[in-house]
Amino acid sequence: MEEIEEKARREQLLAERCAVVARARLIGDEFAAIVEAVAGSNADDEHDPEGATLGFERAQAAALLQQTAGRLAAVDGALARLDAGTYTTCTACGGPIDPDRLAALPATDRCIACVAQARSAGGAPGSGEERGDAPGFVSVSAPAIDVGVTYHVRRTTDRPGEDPMDQLDAHQRAQDALIAVLGAVGDDQLDDPTPCAEWTVRDLLAHVVAGNHRVAGSAAPAPEELAQLDAAGLRAAVVASATAAQERFAAPDGLTRMLPMPFGEVPGSVVIGLRTTDLLTHAWDLAAATGQPTDMEPELAEQLLALSRERIQPAFRGPGNPFAEEQPCDDGLPAADRLAAFLGRSVGAVR
Repeated sequence: MEEIEEKARREQLLAERCAVVARARLIGDEFAAIVEAVAGSNADDEHDPEGATLGFERAQAAALLQQTAGRLAAVDGALARLDAGTYTTCTACGGPIDPDRLAALPATDRCIACVAQARSAGGAPGSGEERGDAPGFVSVSAPAIDVGVTYHVRRTTDRPGEDPMDQLDAHQRAQDALIAVLGAVGDDQLDDPTPCAEWTVRDLLAHVVAGNHRVAGSAAPAPEELAQLDAAGLRAAVVASATAAQERFAAPDGLTRMLPMPFGEVPGSVVIGLRTTDLLTHAWDLAAATGQPTDMEPELAEQLLALSRERIQPAFRGPGNPFAEEQPCDDGLPAADRLAAFLGRSVGAVR
């Protein structure tokens, strides 16, 4: 490896290391704030899906710490290989790593052939590698912090269009899916039960309205006011609250400012993901409760299911925990059905 190229690669790795360390400090502060907020919360985790995000959010923050620790380990490993003179040597087969590959992935420790072989065998890619099984997601090995979870986070870049769906688009699509289902709900269905335990259709819609207004920082209609509305009135209330929530997230500081949740304040970039999952799941609940098709937003549902599978661990399920047990669901069913079953809904009852 030429001296000039080695110097450039070292500077690239050192710059990345500084960025990763700074990110780890920010995430650590956020995690500590979430843990403190959760400890002082009395939210009803079992029946309030907003309260259920307690465990979800804690898992996300812990997993982000794990991911960041793994990235730091990958960068430090690359710097050590530079010092040892083995930076361009694949740690798996001992062969050379292509220079163009190192330029694109400076922390990688494997050649492309070994990574491809590991992926085809269902194994993990090497240090500093991207997983190929979920477009738009990045995964790294993370043994340095033992939190018991792994995590795929959507890649965020400065290159428009690289991600299959950005956060604002995903949130809007989830809102639209629920509103579309609501458009076919009749007045005679408002008191029907839903897959959410102890909630009627009207209760579910009141929950959605309240959640949207909480994000928007605006006052939600009083429960007694919502109780008097017919289906058209409830739809208008949902649309107004959805518009307000989307506008808050779309503001210049919408994804960076701290927003209120039942367990404390968290960044908008976190809240929007929680709200998107909540909204699409409730769109499914509403469709199931009113006899409508549940195959909605397949691309978004697949992404939310992939994220939920990474974030929600067995310890977060069961009585007294944020989530019900996963329910059986055929792999051939639509992604929205599989997401609902993973989050504890009985899909077979609506099929």
